Amino acid sequence: MDPRVAKHVNDINESMYEFFEAWSAIDEEISKSLKALEKLDDEDEVETMGYV
Repeated sequence: MDPRVAKHVNDINESMYEFFEAWSAIDEEISKSLKALEKLDDEDEVETMGYV
């Protein structure tokens, strides 16, 4: 493979890996937020005993 092409392929692979790491971190934060919202919703139901 032409060294110039290989460099671009490596750059793309590195960028894709960095993107995957960032996306995984975002996904983890979303998951934490959803769990926290569910917990708040459950606590709200307990406090109001189901009445709104």
